[in-house]
Amino acid sequence: INAFYPLSPYKITSAPMVIDNGKEYSIVFSTNDNGTAWAEYTYNGEAYKVYDNTGGRKNADSKIHSISVPYEHLRNNSYKVASTRVIEEFSYGSRTGKTVSSDEYDFTYNDSDNQTWLVISDWHTFLDKAYKAIENLNSSYDAVILLGDATPGVDFEEQVVTNIIEFGGRVSGGMKPVLYARGNHETRGPYADDLPASLGLEQLYYTADTGPYSFIVL
Repeated sequence: INAFYPLSPYKITSAPMVIDNGKEYSIVFSTNDNGTAWAEYTYNGEAYKVYDNTGGRKNADSKIHSISVPYEHLRNNSYKVASTRVIEEFSYGSRTGKTVSSDEYDFTYNDSDNQTWLVISDWHTFLDKAYKAIENLNSSYDAVILLGDATPGVDFEEQVVTNIIEFGGRVSGGMKPVLYARGNHETRGPYADDLPASLGLEQLYYTADTGPYSFIVL
């Protein structure tokens, strides 16, 4: 029976992390099993449903989901994410499971001269220590920079989920822009080649602008 109907409930396991990839935003989140995924929002009175896709084909073979959205569609707007479990994928008649969706997230974008950024590096899987350090700042911030070295290596998809996506989703709350710079430890391990695409990054070296400020990500 389990082969046909997974016993574990399907769920979203992270708040979204909205990564600025230099061209647009990538809404990245995770689920506990493979599935298709999309983001929903309204822009200029029109409802949008944008899928995690490659070349127009919905991606269904990963627990990590990345949805590309134009800057102007998301800035100071609300959105939610959703996913449908894919149990088995066939050319015809694939078997799908439950569809889950998030609450709405109010995404804020500060383009003024006065900005506060939270910058984090080298947390190396010590998530509790990183969270406590952020809490001890006792300060609000407009956006987040993740400078990498999240994990000793990138051997499995689950390491990216736990140490980058769930972490980035929690510290940004799905409501603040995130810049991600790869650490040298994220170049190690067999899953390292898949990391950029997982995070919606076409390139790991790029520039991004936030109001009057320009960032060069190396």
